[in-house]
Amino acid sequence: MTAPAAGNRVEYADNDKEIERCTFEWVIPGFKQIFSTLNQKSPRPERNANGSVPPRRVGDESKYKLYSETFVRGQLVQRTSLWQLELRNNVTYLSLGLCCLKCFHENVDEIWTRFDTDIVDFNGKCLYSVRSSEHYSKANISKFTPNDKLGEKQDEKKKGRVSFWETDLMRMSKLADDLETYAPRGILNLRLRLYIYKREPFNESFHLSEYRDPVKLCYTDTTSELSATSTSKHPLLNAVKNMWHTKAEADVSFLVEGNIVRAHRFIISVQSLALKGIVNSQTNQNTPIVIPNMALRPFEQVLKYLYLHEAEDLKESTDIQHITAVLTASNRLDVPSLGRICCVRLLLNMTPDNFAETAMAIYKNLKNNPSFFKREIGKFLFENQAAIKNTEAFKQQMQNSTDIFMDLYFGFSQLD
Repeated sequence: MTAPAAGNRVEYADNDKEIERCTFEWVIPGFKQIFSTLNQKSPRPERNANGSVPPRRVGDESKYKLYSETFVRGQLVQRTSLWQLELRNNVTYLSLGLCCLKCFHENVDEIWTRFDTDIVDFNGKCLYSVRSSEHYSKANISKFTPNDKLGEKQDEKKKGRVSFWETDLMRMSKLADDLETYAPRGILNLRLRLYIYKREPFNESFHLSEYRDPVKLCYTDTTSELSATSTSKHPLLNAVKNMWHTKAEADVSFLVEGNIVRAHRFIISVQSLALKGIVNSQTNQNTPIVIPNMALRPFEQVLKYLYLHEAEDLKESTDIQHITAVLTASNRLDVPSLGRICCVRLLLNMTPDNFAETAMAIYKNLKNNPSFFKREIGKFLFENQAAIKNTEAFKQQMQNSTDIFMDLYFGFSQLD
């Protein structure tokens, strides 16, 4: 049995099961479109002959489903504040807490949310889905008011309310029988879909237990992924952590920028085909393997990810050059999941001034979901072209890479 998030205390003794909650950030894309849609006047829904409002599923109101494959590039508007994975009666339950901050939209009195989720592989392919007609009809729609406080000691700028959602993720027996398929290397990748609604102004008697109008679907995110690193009391996993910190019994050495970096062959070879090839081609076991044209810090970042599957420093980093260096290193050493994290961080830190640098870094290293990242770069270029075209960096890049930027620009502008 695995449990989420490194650092959490996990105790399983017969039927007593305890998993502590942990906190992480999740940025909701497409916030500008949410603003504009919430300000639109909601149409009155069609009613049956008896005057009642017929039930309606999310897919039936596709005209309100917005293009949302974008990342917020400014103010943090929401975050998932709590998540918990729990085993009850042989069923795995996933619980999430969504915190709506005051900066989300100050003029909206009530917002309603619901979620569903998939287990996906590192390339975004769905391995298991909890979506079904039954799941929709029993959706847990939670209400929160953005101007409410989370607590008495909450910062004035972080007013909001937490709404909770829970789903039967999958039968624990199925997960346990094929753990390597659904959680390879102890990592459970979840694709979370968020649905945001607002209450119709003409109806004041909406009940939480009823999944039917008056509710307007304002926004849905179809691509965001959460990656939760699982830990266990298994001694092998604890030993891997110790190996990273102490390098005890390391059996391979690398020479990077004149520095010796030690590692364990069985850990890096299994997770990186590039490193496996480099290690297997070593002729003299007593001589360090030279890694040319790579800085020490990005190389160590890749190794750390292979051991711990953590990239916490990257998640908060605004150092474009370092993120780009790690992206290049992960691409060269064939660690695509870390490369995806780097691409997302570059998108989140993209500005008109650094657009040329960040766009080219992502474009040159596209391996994971290239159409998504190309569309995001093209969207940013399309929306900020006036400011971007006047920067010296962009002018210089255009001289050598005109075809790339034209591909990005026209590729997005011609989307429906």
